[in-house]
Amino acid sequence: MDEPHFAQVALSVADMAASLRFYAEGLGFRLAAGRYASGPGLAAIQGLAHPACVMWWLVTDQPFFQLELFQYASPKPHPRTDAWRACDIGYTRIGVSLPDVRKAVEAAEQVGARILARPEIVGGARRACVLDPTGIPVELVEASGSGGPRLVSLAASVPSIERARRYFVETLGLGVSAVSPVEEPRERLWGLDPAAGDRLVVTAGDVRLELVEYRQPIPAPRREGFQLNDHGVLNIALGYRDWGEFNAAYERATAAGYHAQTAPMGPGGVFDVSYCTDADGFSVELLYCPESSDEALGFVASTPLRR
Repeated sequence: MDEPHFAQVALSVADMAASLRFYAEGLGFRLAAGRYASGPGLAAIQGLAHPACVMWWLVTDQPFFQLELFQYASPKPHPRTDAWRACDIGYTRIGVSLPDVRKAVEAAEQVGARILARPEIVGGARRACVLDPTGIPVELVEASGSGGPRLVSLAASVPSIERARRYFVETLGLGVSAVSPVEEPRERLWGLDPAAGDRLVVTAGDVRLELVEYRQPIPAPRREGFQLNDHGVLNIALGYRDWGEFNAAYERATAAGYHAQTAPMGPGGVFDVSYCTDADGFSVELLYCPESSDEALGFVASTPLRR
């Protein structure tokens, strides 16, 4: 199967206005669209009881990619606590490349971001780490010559790399880039010192997903009563322009025993979607979006964000 395209990272945020300021004014993402969403259709897709939320989409110059922000009124999400660590089980952080990390950190500070690590050379590149308003670590990586921000990575702390490999690689088709021990200089950027474990880096297009099985610190499991919309990274989406490829991914996932929240609606629609989840609680959205639906589904920049 062909390597899929990484189309989206979805965040459940505590404060939509503060999050928009951080990602748009601080990091340079562009506003695409926003709306209120609720009702049985959303409940069926996300598996949440009586969901009601505001949604906003932000884009970069990456084709067919968006950052999707949800602020839920119902069900009430559990907040990110001070006890949370970047090794705890779940999607943990995102990585953004920018032309000037120093300027990005200054801009993030101006909109109230907490700085975890100021710019320094780590792994051959200038990096920093900041917390967005919800408490999600964002690794900033300098890429000279780039025109603006680009989503380059996402990370997940997993209980088992082998189970994660079966889900993300053998079933969903992500490519394997590297297998290595964790890199302590990078781990210190988001507050893990010392750190030990194994890392499997997989790819979907030009975005890396770093799957880390930590041995130190010992990860905390998902809390009892975990729900999809708890504050933090909600899920990621693999995007398909061809409905047949979307449906084939859905059939592979369900044939392998993974839970799909909804079945495909069928070819010919303006979009199609199914949230798939593995036994460790990692949600991956399969999204069919023909180019004709890009503007309606928030993949095209529109009115600039204004104060």
